[in-house]
Amino acid sequence: MGGGMEANKNKFIEDWGAARETLEHNFRWTRRNLVLVGLFGIAIPIFVYRGIVKEFHMQDEDAGTVLSEMGAPQLCRLYRLWMAMSSKSTSELLWKQQKQGIDDDDESTVS
Repeated sequence: MGGGMEANKNKFIEDWGAARETLEHNFRWTRRNLVLVGLFGIAIPIFVYRGIVKEFHMQDEDAGTVLSEMGAPQLCRLYRLWMAMSSKSTSELLWKQQKQGIDDDDESTVS
């Protein structure tokens, strides 16, 4: 068909490609690798998580909502809803929960 179209393979590129394919077999734990895993795999995610939680706490304090142990008022509402489910129907509880949320908002705007 289209003769004379052979490509000249570059030995160095082929070696690099072969090394990339077997990277997991040639990997060694070194101080540098441990530092990189500790920094990008542990320290930075913890730092970002704590920053996000701190921001949520500050927003809750500004809004005047009660903080739960985990810092999420929604968890307290869900827990109360779950505890009350054994005695009442779900639709009635959801309606009450929604009405309570609207009443809380109205009271906060009045004061």
